[in-house]
Amino acid sequence: MLSTMKIRSVVLAILLTLVAVAVAGPTAAQAKVPGIKSTPEYKTLKRYVSTLQAKRNTTAPPARKAAYRSELASKRTAANTKVKLLYNRRILIISKRDDKKQRRAIKQIRQGQKSDVLSLKARLVDRVNVLQDKAATAVARAKAPYAAKIQKFANKRSILAKRLKKTTNPAKRIKIQDKISSIQRKINVLAAQAQDAANAVSNKYNARIVTVNQLYSAKIANVKARASADIKQAKAAYKRLYRDAISATRELRSNEFELVTSLRDRGAGYIDQMPLPPAAM
Repeated sequence: MLSTMKIRSVVLAILLTLVAVAVAGPTAAQAKVPGIKSTPEYKTLKRYVSTLQAKRNTTAPPARKAAYRSELASKRTAANTKVKLLYNRRILIISKRDDKKQRRAIKQIRQGQKSDVLSLKARLVDRVNVLQDKAATAVARAKAPYAAKIQKFANKRSILAKRLKKTTNPAKRIKIQDKISSIQRKINVLAAQAQDAANAVSNKYNARIVTVNQLYSAKIANVKARASADIKQAKAAYKRLYRDAISATRELRSNEFELVTSLRDRGAGYIDQMPLPPAAM
């Protein structure tokens, strides 16, 4: 059986794991999903901004500047779209990771509960069997004194019965029959007393068995209640972890959007720096 301490140890280990993951944030998702800076879309935008930087002192008519701005906007859109795709991938990874770990944690708790309940039921059967064996021994012991007396009277009754078969005198037969009836009444009284004594012992042990059944029913109910509470606690912990991971991932998305915007703004600044030809002034 998994003891209460062992079940609590399992739950504690699960929660400590959650804390460690929560502190790390969406690191696992980030490790599997590249940052925006390493994507072709961002690199393309960066190269284009570098091109604009190189041309910032080169004369450009309004139409060419408009073309530059259109191209810059297109590359920014592509980079922003990539940011969204990366965010969606991270969210999916976090969701799958948390679902899998939560199911594993809950499975561990339920397995612990099942093991504990089965062990308690086995111990209950053992306890009841022991009590039933003791009850049988105690009942036999309670009946023993009466059994000896009953056997003594039964022997006398047997002797009288044999004598009755051989007796033909009516008066003597009646006298023997009266003696047999008297002995039978004594046997009946002793048998009733023996049964009363046996019932008293049986009732005593039956009460103990009822108490033991109630005790183990309460223990099993407590195990199930603890498991339910632990599952609820684990779910709440995973829910907090999921919220924290999502929040961190959203913050990362915002930062990546800002990187793209900052790069785009640099490019727009370079376009603005490009001098117009004299005719366009």
